[in-house]
Amino acid sequence: MVGSQQCLMISLTLISCLVPTVQHPQSMSRSKHEDKHHHYLRREFSYSNYEQNYVLPDDVEKDQISAKVEDGILTITMPKTESKKKVTKAIEVS
Repeated sequence: MVGSQQCLMISLTLISCLVPTVQHPQSMSRSKHEDKHHHYLRREFSYSNYEQNYVLPDDVEKDQISAKVEDGILTITMPKTESKKKVTKAIEVS
């Protein structure tokens, strides 16, 4: 989930790789320990940076890629180009 404390960046490289990156202000670690009359509860949370590379297929409109975050969920939309009809040409073999 993408929260408000992270910095989100999405880039497109020259070799058609889509790179979403989430960077936290600091690599955070949080621990919570409770003792309610000898009942113990321990919770640990760790936050780190995230980066992933996705190679895009040739039929994606790279100028039309869009992204949005809603309720902590990142959605990336990549429209496809119109499919071109494959033309087959017979080559005479001599």
